[in-house]
Amino acid sequence: MGIEVEVLSPRVVPTQTRITLSLSDRGDARSGALRTSSGQCIQSEDLGLVWYRRHWWPRTDWLPMLPSDQRFAEREWYWTLSGFVACSPAVVIDGPETMPASNKLLQLMRAQRAGLTVPRTIVSSDSDAVRTMMSECATVIHKAMSVPDDQKLLDARRMGTTECEALEHLELAPSMFQEEVAARYEVRVTIVGDKVFAARFDLERLRGVDVRLERDTPCEPHDLPTDVADALRSVARDLGITMCCVDLRVTDAGEYVFLELNPEGQYLFIEVMTGLPITRAVVDYLASRLGDAWPRSSSPEGVKRIE
Repeated sequence: MGIEVEVLSPRVVPTQTRITLSLSDRGDARSGALRTSSGQCIQSEDLGLVWYRRHWWPRTDWLPMLPSDQRFAEREWYWTLSGFVACSPAVVIDGPETMPASNKLLQLMRAQRAGLTVPRTIVSSDSDAVRTMMSECATVIHKAMSVPDDQKLLDARRMGTTECEALEHLELAPSMFQEEVAARYEVRVTIVGDKVFAARFDLERLRGVDVRLERDTPCEPHDLPTDVADALRSVARDLGITMCCVDLRVTDAGEYVFLELNPEGQYLFIEVMTGLPITRAVVDYLASRLGDAWPRSSSPEGVKRIE
C-alpha cells in the first residue's frame, strides 16, 4: 500500500500556505484545510500520522510589523497549526506537549531519578556563584538552556578568559554551568522507540568540547551496557518522548555520566560515520505507529516537500 508523505516546515507556513479550521456548533464535527502556494490542499481528516521532527515557530520577520506584533503573529500561526493536527485522527509523534522535554535541568533530574550519574551543575544568573564553582572545579563547561530564534548553534564551551570577562553580563539571562567530566570517550546515543543506537567518540583527538563541530574525531559503534540503555529508555519515557539523542561521557573507571538529551537531535552524521541503521529504524517506527490510519489516497505521488 502506498503512503502519501508531506514534509512541512512551519517556518515558511505564513508565506506559502493558507489555513482554515472549522468546528460545528452541534456535535463534535471538525475539519481543517491547509492550502499551499502550488494549489495543493491537505485535509486534516486525511492525516494518519504526524511527526514533529522539530518544534520550529512560524517566521513572520519578513512582514512590515513591530517585533512584538511579529511574535504575536507567530504564536497565532503555531497554535493554529497545532489545532490543525488536533482536528485530525492522526497518531502524533512527539507533539507540542513534549516541548518541556527540551529543558536541560529537567533532563538531569529525570536522569538522576533513573539511576544515572550527572555532572555537578548550576544554572545561574549570579556571576559570584559561577566564580565560586570555578574555584572548586578543575574545568567548567558552559552551555545555553535554549536555542535562539535564528536556530544558530550555540556549542558548549570551556570557561576561559573571554567567557569569564562576559560573566558581568550574566544577570541579563541565566546559563548552565557544569563541571567537565574527565573521560576518554563521549557516547552519542540515538533512541528510536525501544531501539537504542550508540556511537563512541575518542576524546583524545577532540580539540574543543562539542563533538558535533569536529567531524574528524574518530567515531565507531559502541556496545552500550544493558542497564544504561534501559535507564535512557526510562528517561525518554519519563519526558514523554519517543525519539531523541543523548550525550554521555565514559570515565576511565567505566562510569557512564549523563550530560544532556536533545529531543530534536541530529543523527544522520552518526549514521554516515558508523553505518548504524538509524534512518531505517526511524522509518520502521513511524510505519509501526501508523497502524491502520493510512491516508485515503490510493495513488500516492511520493514525498512532497514544502520548505
